[in-house]
This record gives sequence, structure tokens and C-alpha cells, in this order.
Amino acid sequence: MKKEKQEYLCSACGYRSARWLGRCPQCQAWETMELTSLAPAGSQGKAKAKIILYSIQAAGKPENTRFSCGLPEIDQLMGGGFMPGSVILLGGDPGVGKSTLALQLLNHFSNGRSFYVSAEESGDQILQRAERLGITNPDIRLLITNELEEVVQLIEQENPGFLIIDSIQTLRSSAIENLPGTPGQIRFIADRLTELTKQRSCITLLIGHVTKDGSLAGPKLLEHLVDTVLYFEGDQNLNFRILRTTKNRFGAVNNLTVFQMNQKGLEVVSNPSLYFLDQHLADRTGVAIVPTMQGVRSLLIEVQALASKTHFGAPQRTAYGIDHKRLSLLLAVLDKKLGFEFGFFDVFCRTSGGLSIQEPAIDLALVVALISSIRDQPVKPDTVFIGEVGLNGEVRGVSQLETRLQEAARLGFRSAVVAAGKNGELRIPDLKIIEIQYLNELQGLIFHRA
Repeated sequence: MKKEKQEYLCSACGYRSARWLGRCPQCQAWETMELTSLAPAGSQGKAKAKIILYSIQAAGKPENTRFSCGLPEIDQLMGGGFMPGSVILLGGDPGVGKSTLALQLLNHFSNGRSFYVSAEESGDQILQRAERLGITNPDIRLLITNELEEVVQLIEQENPGFLIIDSIQTLRSSAIENLPGTPGQIRFIADRLTELTKQRSCITLLIGHVTKDGSLAGPKLLEHLVDTVLYFEGDQNLNFRILRTTKNRFGAVNNLTVFQMNQKGLEVVSNPSLYFLDQHLADRTGVAIVPTMQGVRSLLIEVQALASKTHFGAPQRTAYGIDHKRLSLLLAVLDKKLGFEFGFFDVFCRTSGGLSIQEPAIDLALVVALISSIRDQPVKPDTVFIGEVGLNGEVRGVSQLETRLQEAARLGFRSAVVAAGKNGELRIPDLKIIEIQYLNELQGLIFHRA
């Protein structure tokens, strides 16, 4: 009898080790190494046919075999449609709407029969949700099980076009002794489903839950195994959701689609720029607009800042949707180069809609919002600001400037402040382009005159 193989697996990042470690050498997390028992070597093995090698030059141009889900915004998010043989991970907080989105995708999908495998809810619960969402696709079939072997039988028997697993943390396999949701179970199940997906050229969507601290093994452990990673973001107390690609082997990353939650499910917001711009009220201070890039799409975001005199020895620095270190850096530049003494002020910054922005193009808009707040002077409402700010107060150019300016002009903005450079050939109708090299050139260009 062959001896059972055991190894230790990090529940945070999936690192494997033959012995127990107090701290994971890959992600540096403590007490995350868990013992995993695998089936004896050879127990799952099977005879392999002779391998077949292909010539890249003789392969020719691949055919466009992507399938549409019936929602153009989702197809664009995926890079032009869903690719057969792809494994997609849909992660997000519990209750954010992942199951609702999955059912709506199945309702619009037309590439053969679609199957929804639920290991969490009963059939009555899913049917009630489907009735509320108005699911009418007759090709959808439902399987209630938490056994991997039954899912494998379904794939081999029915050869589905679209398969949804809700959720992968609740599935279990008899080949692994660990409890459902442990790293060993998740890795084994993901490997088996990926293998079948590639063989059958179907499309498999795995739903995974994420805890607040991101320590759950599911999505973090699976990200390097799947082809596409989608994260569903949003506050349960608000009626909007953001679906974002963080990994995509068949398209661009950081694309996003905005949904609005209503009684009939999720509805795509066709013009998300307007959604993230608050109503323009007259004479608002501490507000600036920046065109950001989310994958291949440009979105206009409102940056808000508030500088208030501190009543404590150490001023507060609070940022929502903006990197805290970026805020500290820009405050230091404003203090050193322009003489603004933010050391006597508490500073609060946020982006409208709670959208997280990491790109450096937001620097100039954040600086303008901070200056506007500390001077209590409103910014011209028809102006956008695009640029990275250096440590010497210089303004640097950013990528895809033309796309950003076109989106600003489309939404009715009349001027844009950008970094000085090779912008002479840019001609955007009805948009005045203002170039600056240093932050001290902002005076008189962007604020309302008294």
C-alpha cells in the first residue's frame, strides 16, 4: 500500500512546504501553514496517450471563437467576449451580489447548455431568486451538490457550454481528507475543474468569497491558476457595484463595469463617468476632476479634499480611495515648494463613489483640491486636471492623454490642465489645453477670481 503524501500549504498565498513553518517565506504571513493530505501517488493517475507537438508557424492565425454573454459591457470587460476553455474566478465579499450576477450571465448566454452548480443554497432559494430576476433561458440546468465527483460526472456527461460553481470554498472531494474550504481541497478541486474545462472547451466561472482581511484561501490561492480574475466590489448599503478585472489572459486588466442594484437585479450603468461625478454645485471648494484610465476605458472622477485646523499635536491624515502614502508625499511637496503649512491642518481626502484610484495621474487633481480647500477658493468647474507631480513640484505627463481628454470633452468640460510636453499635435474640439511645468504655475489658471 502506497503511503499517503502530506504537505503544508499556506492559506494566504498557496505556498507549499514539506515541513511546517511558523511564517510563510512567500507572503510573510504568520501561522498560515496548514497540513494537507493528498491521495497516494498513482491513485489518480491514468495512462497517457502519445503527446502531440504543433508548429507555431504552421498554426496560422487563430479564429475568433469568443462568445457573447448578451451584455456588451461585460463582453468588453472580458476583452471582446468569453473564450472557450477559460476558467474565470469571480471574487467578492459575501452578499455583494456574485450569485445574482452569475444567474444574469447565464440568462443571456447562448453557447450551448448552461449549468449552475450550487453547494450553498437549496433549489428553492435559487428558483426564487431566478423568478425575481426574470430568468427566462430554457437551457439553464441546476445541480445542488457539494461533491466534486458529481460535478465531474456532470461535465463528462452533459458537456456544458457555460458552468458556474457557487462556491468553490464549499465543494469537497473524497480524494482529499481536509475539510471544505481548506487550501488542499481548493487547490485539488481547482486543478481538476481546470483540466476538464480545457479538455471540453467549456467556460467555467468559479465563485469565491473574500473576507475583510483577505486571509481566506479561496480567491488568493486561485488567482495564479485561473485565466481571468474578476472582483466584485461595492458597499452593501449602497446601490452600485463595480466589476473589475485584475487578471485577464485574453484582454486588458483593470477594466471595470459599473452596475446599479435594483429589485430586478443588476443593471449596467451605460455612462459610468456621470455616475462618479457628483452634482455640480456652485462655489464648492476642495473639489477637482481628473480623467482616470480603467483598463481601456476613461472615467472622470471627482477628487475631494478638506483641510481643517487641527486641535491636536499630530494632525490627522485620512484618505478614502486614494493611497495614503501618495497623500503624504503631495502634502510634503506643497509644504516645501509652495509654502502651504499643512502641518497645522487635519487633511481628509476621498474620491466620489468610493472608487479606488492608484494611478499617478490623480496627483495634480489632488493637489488642486488641497490648495482649493486650504485657501477656501473654488476651482473652475469646467476644468479637468491630469498629471503626475514630482518631488520638486514638477508636473509630468501620463499615458493615454488623448483618450482622457476626449472623454472630458464629451462630458462638456472646456479646459484641461496637463503637463507641458509634446502636446502640440493634440486637437480636441471645444477643449482648451493648458500646459504647465511646475505647480506654482497653477495660480490664476484654475481658481475663480475674487
